[in-house]
Amino acid sequence: RPGKLPDETIWSSRALVKAEYATGPVRFVGELLDARAYGVDPGSAVGTSTVNVLEPIQAYAEFDLGEMAGGWKTSLQAGRFTMKYGSGRLVSRIGFSNVPTSFTGARIALASAGDDKVSLFWTMPQERLPGDAASIRDNDFELDREGTDLQLFGAHYETKLGGLGANLELYGYGLLEDDRADRATRNRQLFTPGVRLSRKPKDATFDFDFEAAYQLGTIRTSKAVTAAEQDVSAWMLHAEVGRTLGGPAGLRIAALFDAASGDSAGGDYTRFDPLFGARSGTFGPTANFGPLSFSNIISPGLRIAAKPSKRIDGSLSARLAWLQRATDSFAKTGVADPLGNAGRFAGTQYEASLGYWIVPKSIRFALGAAYLSKGRFLEQAANAPDTGDTRYVLSDVTFSF
Repeated sequence: RPGKLPDETIWSSRALVKAEYATGPVRFVGELLDARAYGVDPGSAVGTSTVNVLEPIQAYAEFDLGEMAGGWKTSLQAGRFTMKYGSGRLVSRIGFSNVPTSFTGARIALASAGDDKVSLFWTMPQERLPGDAASIRDNDFELDREGTDLQLFGAHYETKLGGLGANLELYGYGLLEDDRADRATRNRQLFTPGVRLSRKPKDATFDFDFEAAYQLGTIRTSKAVTAAEQDVSAWMLHAEVGRTLGGPAGLRIAALFDAASGDSAGGDYTRFDPLFGARSGTFGPTANFGPLSFSNIISPGLRIAAKPSKRIDGSLSARLAWLQRATDSFAKTGVADPLGNAGRFAGTQYEASLGYWIVPKSIRFALGAAYLSKGRFLEQAANAPDTGDTRYVLSDVTFSF
């Protein structure tokens, strides 16, 4: 990333403590997060996705409202909570980064006897604090904030298609962003409708996952209060077809294709905003690596995964990456070439992961690595750092009680 350290090694820790209490039709849930990083130097890419000290990421009450008209089972949740809808590519708790995403608000969940599910929600996403680099390096404590200056709301519907053995999802998410006294924004006013058709992996059969979303609304051309507004017209696409071969290795092979629009000068604003989605399930490791995202990208790939036993799993993947628009910044990197002279090919990313349950359901060890072989764009763009190819290695041990 431009302006960041060319090399760094950090240690991070994350502790999650969750408590639940139920009485009659009411359930109370609380979850405390303590996420820290050590060995962080000035110029590090480590940010609020890695450090958040003693933060109550969940504190909500859930009410079982019983059956409504038509036999729909209904529940209401209110307070601060984490949530994931569908694939999680646009709204997710986010599992790979050290700090999950949480929201304050309310949501209603309805489920029919025929397995149709509907969820309606209105929330204020948490702004992780502190946000300055010095406080992050020092693991300083400050409670997150939320406010009506940033709102996320929407609806998600899911049903089973028995003939295909698949699930169909339809959704629409709204995002309203406004300035406040201490923070200028681009006043994003976005609506993102989408559709997903998926079938889960199963031995000796093909599975698939197709998702497409369109984004419309308005956005300022800059954070200046007097900046003009632009109409938004953007899109994203995910396509995955796989087959589980069965046998003792539990081998699955999948072909991948992901794309999202980028912006160019003049006309509508066309860079897709992935909202509060998780990237790791699609694009590999995130945190202080994670160059790829659903913004200005075209990326085909191949993944091979294996699960030879209940205790061991692993995967290998490779994907190529191009810019969808040559003059916009590439994905999550911040690297841009306004004149478009560096071309569109960003490079090739390779990834490997291995997980092992040392003690089943209690102690898990994970090891992962990623290698970004830079293409012409990431080597020659106007602000591309001259740091060579990027190598990333991680390991972690998780204790569950």
